[in-house]
Amino acid sequence: MKSNSYRIILILMVMSITLSSVSQERLDDWRKDITTYTSLSNAASENPENVIKLSLFYEKIDNWESVCQYKKLEGLELIDMFGENFPVCILELVDLKFLSLRNNKLYNLPKEIVKLKNIEFLNLYWNENLKELPQELTNLTSIRYINIGGNPNMDWGSTFSLLSKLPNLKSIALSFNNIKALPSEVGLLTQVEELIIDNNLMKNLPNEMSKMKNLKRIVLTNNSFTTMSKVIATLLNLEEIVISNTYEEDHDKSLAGRYGHNRITDEDILALRKANPNLKVTMR
Repeated sequence: MKSNSYRIILILMVMSITLSSVSQERLDDWRKDITTYTSLSNAASENPENVIKLSLFYEKIDNWESVCQYKKLEGLELIDMFGENFPVCILELVDLKFLSLRNNKLYNLPKEIVKLKNIEFLNLYWNENLKELPQELTNLTSIRYINIGGNPNMDWGSTFSLLSKLPNLKSIALSFNNIKALPSEVGLLTQVEELIIDNNLMKNLPNEMSKMKNLKRIVLTNNSFTTMSKVIATLLNLEEIVISNTYEEDHDKSLAGRYGHNRITDEDILALRKANPNLKVTMR
């Protein structure tokens, strides 16, 4: 068991405050609306019907029913909480809208995840044993945001094909996946509005991305671009591109982060703005 500084945190919120109050459609915003923090032991005196958000960090749970007893949960975050064995009682929490399984050791998601039909935010960040998503995930049509960063063993072609079948999916995060080239299937993601692919090894973007007509924001920071991909100029609905720290593959990434090493030129930026005058280019 790790230091007490990483003790379990339970987030209790009254029933009148739900995930619909989240100000932006990003996972981190869920945690900004926290109003009460307490220990799991203190929760014993609470009415389980009033527990809406639960966030657990770095602790061993011997009896998962102590978590799953909160049947009205809409948000559940489990960071480094279990190994490869998914706690199946979670699948009975059918009111869940937010599910974060960060930093665990999952090899796969159970097919029964289809029971969680209200899921809007799914965070699978850093489950590096994960290689694929279950086909049943396509039945979770409420999903709007998925984070599959830190999973370098994924088959991205089949993953993008699967995600293209989620009609309400707006944002995909693919950070820290050692991706050298996006597969052509990325062009199937025509419903997606935000694509976060920072901290990879890409030198270019595929022409198929021109089919992503609804894309509004793309994050490309910490990749290996030598010039700005021409396909960006075809994305006329794009509102913001975030790019900096473009380095050679063998470049020291720590130095790139400190000194803002960038090989994208002013001419590249001018060309983008000529094609899309309203485009915001964020260099950070």
